[in-house]
Amino acid sequence: MKINKKFSYIIIFTLIIIGIALVLFIKFNSHSNLVLYDNNPVSKSFASQLYNISNNETMASQLGFGNTSAFPINEKSIPKLVINGSNKPNIIYIGSEACPFCGITRWSLIIALMRFGNFTNLHYMTSNSTDVYPNTPTFTFYNSTYSSKLVNFVSVEEQTNTYKSLQTPTKQEITIYEKLDLNNSLVPSYARGGVPFIDFGNLSVLVGAMDNPDLVHNQNWSVILSELRNPRSVQGQAIIGVANIFTAEICAISNNTPSICNETYVKTIQKNLNIAT
Repeated sequence: MKINKKFSYIIIFTLIIIGIALVLFIKFNSHSNLVLYDNNPVSKSFASQLYNISNNETMASQLGFGNTSAFPINEKSIPKLVINGSNKPNIIYIGSEACPFCGITRWSLIIALMRFGNFTNLHYMTSNSTDVYPNTPTFTFYNSTYSSKLVNFVSVEEQTNTYKSLQTPTKQEITIYEKLDLNNSLVPSYARGGVPFIDFGNLSVLVGAMDNPDLVHNQNWSVILSELRNPRSVQGQAIIGVANIFTAEICAISNNTPSICNETYVKTIQKNLNIAT
């Protein structure tokens, strides 16, 4: 039986397209190839899916604290944090692209902040390839923009994922870091001077990660995103649980004015962690 030449070309072209798609799929989903996505912009589709997970109030309410057992430290006696005269609640993040503990923390912080505003120009990033939990899939705040009518977010990525200098904190940020991290008697001595560091308006501070990078370091962004949709997954319970705690902290420094702050899970977390409002 003779095969029409035109039809055979269509078959060949189709096979080529399938082959290219398969190569791209393997490239994105292979752990060894994750570093190829370093500093590439997060796709609009991925950002949209992450935003939808962030704003899934039903799942957030279902998870509450999640499975975390570490929490930010309350700093009730420190004056309100003001950055560049901003009257909005201020949040400072200091970390490093190389740090896998910063990597796992960014997932939760991004999800929490997406409940109050939007990111543009987030980029994919992996942690250092020779450190513990090598090539942990995460993001970088470097060159990204966060816009919100409700909160002001300031990020400092001090190093690239190869430990080269990247961003330098301002004098104010250094002073805050030294007071609330390096010289904070409420922080265990072994943990002082570490990152990630998050200051929630001087009301509370996080030094170190609340989740273990092992939850995600052998996976890729697509798999993690899928796990976050599942409230029964370990990743969902951990990452969204921490995002919920971050949300409660942000609500506290904003006088609980955003509508999300009326959610039962937010009130429950604030009550149980004795977060001042």
